[in-house]
Amino acid sequence: MEKAGKNFVKILCIAASLAVGLALFCGCGKAEKQSLEEMVTQNPEMAKEIEKGLGDIDTEGVSPSLSYEKNTIIISLKYDKTYDEDDIEVLSGAFDENGEIFDAKCEEAIANIKSSTELKKVSIEIVVLNGDGAELWSKAYGK
Repeated sequence: MEKAGKNFVKILCIAASLAVGLALFCGCGKAEKQSLEEMVTQNPEMAKEIEKGLGDIDTEGVSPSLSYEKNTIIISLKYDKTYDEDDIEVLSGAFDENGEIFDAKCEEAIANIKSSTELKKVSIEIVVLNGDGAELWSKAYGK
């Protein structure tokens, strides 16, 4: 379980770093009637910078990925290992108790993305997955 605890801290750091990175790289100009998903799709340089940011983070034991659905950024963090029910209970409880660590970073990222893109509604969803793909924890911001 000690490894799971270390991975929990790592996931917190990865998600916070991604949220800040997204805010920095989404300053892609003013967009009218374009979703964030369309902006990223149509701006390969922005997508490359965001992906490059993923490569700069120590992700041993966790595989991060980003996806977009309209104006929602989905940060998926999948453990490389599949944890058993006892560990899952502890991890889920830890995320429930400490998930507010993401709050300020995600709200800041949302505000920065809104101001740099003129989008009125932007949200970030963080999803933590067990190694087998089962959802352990998730939280949405800006919805």
